[in-house]
Amino acid sequence: MKVMVKFVTVAVLAMFLLVSQFGCYGSFALTKKVYEWNGQLGNKYLVQIAFWVLNWLPVYSLAGTIDVVLLNLLEFWTGNNPLAMKSGDQIIKYAQNGDDSFKITMSKDNVKIEPMNSKEQGLELAFDHNTNAWYMNNGSSQTKVATVDGNTMTLLYPDGRTMSLNLSN
Repeated sequence: MKVMVKFVTVAVLAMFLLVSQFGCYGSFALTKKVYEWNGQLGNKYLVQIAFWVLNWLPVYSLAGTIDVVLLNLLEFWTGNNPLAMKSGDQIIKYAQNGDDSFKITMSKDNVKIEPMNSKEQGLELAFDHNTNAWYMNNGSSQTKVATVDGNTMTLLYPDGRTMSLNLSN
């Protein structure tokens, strides 16, 4: 858990520095997908009601935050969508927060975060094609964090809640 808090702190700091110094704007792909899904619901009344509900439930806010903090940042540095990577492709980045350093390795179906200057366990997110699910592994336990069914990804929260995202264009 401590590693995750450190990683989130490093990610937020990196995002702030990138936006403030480089003007990373990005394509906001996830937010656009939510907007396009909302626009395909039918007549204008249904679309408007769904828009209000999605704003009230903060789906648009969550999608925008994920775009700003993670997806647009990755797109800025790598120049492409990490979900479209080919087998064998790998992106390695380094992050530092105070005295803590991390190595972040991304490949097609895997993201690995390793502390570089401590003996704490790292954490890994891996996609299992047999179950169509993403699993988080911290060395001592493995937890399912998301499932994929066609163009729908369902995020699984620790308290049992779920959130479904449409991944189609």
